[in-house]
Amino acid sequence: MTLTRAMIASVKKAMSNAGIPSEAQLAREIGMRNATVNEILNGKRDPRLSTLKKMAKACNCTVSQLIGE
Repeated sequence: MTLTRAMIASVKKAMSNAGIPSEAQLAREIGMRNATVNEILNGKRDPRLSTLKKMAKACNCTVSQLIGE
């Protein structure tokens, strides 16, 4: 699934709400490289469902909430 701009904005809002100040911090919390998270949040890489689940868990929300559905 390619994240749209609206989905990316929703992820960043979820990060902010969870007190995650940066992509680097999110990457550390979900055990991924910063470059990978950066590519996902810039629409250059499609995240796996497992990655979205990890992101949602780190942001204390569901995948649907994470991507704004």
